[in-house]
Amino acid sequence: MVSYNISPPSQCSTAWLADDVARDIGRFNVFRVDHTGERFDCRPYNRPGYYKISLHHGPNRLFNDDQEHAFQDAALVFSSSEAVYSWEQLGEQQTSYFCVFTEDFFERFAGIGTYEVFNDGSSPVLQLTKAQHQEFRRIFQQMTQEITQDFRHKYALLRALVTQVILMAVKLRPTPEPRPQPSNAAVRVTERFAELLEQQFPIASPAYRMALRHPVDYAQQLAVHVNYLNRALKETTGKTTSHLLTERTIQEAQQLLTQTTWNIVEIAWCLGYEDVSHFIKAFKKCGGATPTTFRKILVA
Repeated sequence: MVSYNISPPSQCSTAWLADDVARDIGRFNVFRVDHTGERFDCRPYNRPGYYKISLHHGPNRLFNDDQEHAFQDAALVFSSSEAVYSWEQLGEQQTSYFCVFTEDFFERFAGIGTYEVFNDGSSPVLQLTKAQHQEFRRIFQQMTQEITQDFRHKYALLRALVTQVILMAVKLRPTPEPRPQPSNAAVRVTERFAELLEQQFPIASPAYRMALRHPVDYAQQLAVHVNYLNRALKETTGKTTSHLLTERTIQEAQQLLTQTTWNIVEIAWCLGYEDVSHFIKAFKKCGGATPTTFRKILVA
């Protein structure tokens, strides 16, 4: 069985702790992983809300959502807050390290999910040289030591160490090819699409339904073919028409869940979803939680 040298944070009362320590308990943890050849599942952290970074040395197969990545030597692996994540050892291993944290662990900093290692759609695996592995290993070792210390500001120090890992990884990643500038025609179509989309909101009544609900509806209003609309939006935003529609409707759904008492079925219908299960799936994919859970957390 895979073993750890640090247990997950206690769930008992933290009232007796200093405020800056109590605030961060449950939002960060780090483990040393001693391997025995079994597949490692990151429970209980394979649920929405936890970012994950692991440092490996040895041949491994990584399972990240529905993707699989194999590597032979040292590697640093990043996983976003929505991804289900595990790995399997394929040969002789050295000790690995694994840290998890929530987005609000960095609440006073820029959004952690904006860093390229979590959101640019490329491989979550960063392969390392021997020297790079040693440098990252030193930082993870320091994390495992600091989290056990009786130091009032230890979580501030741990935040700095995680940030150091992320920024070093960003620096090591290959620089992406510069994105070509969109054509003037694509920009104009995008601007008109954005205006039409915003005209659908806000939803003021459960009896009102979005008039334009599908990519073809917008294409018809703009007098262009739906494939041209999709190419133009992809050129200017990097996202498809469907992706942009979903993002904006889920943003509106979040507002309705927090500011109204409408039920989930009413909200889904207003936003153009024929099947409430499709709405729930889209909402969870964008926000990391179901509409019901989102409302309970935000309205509680």
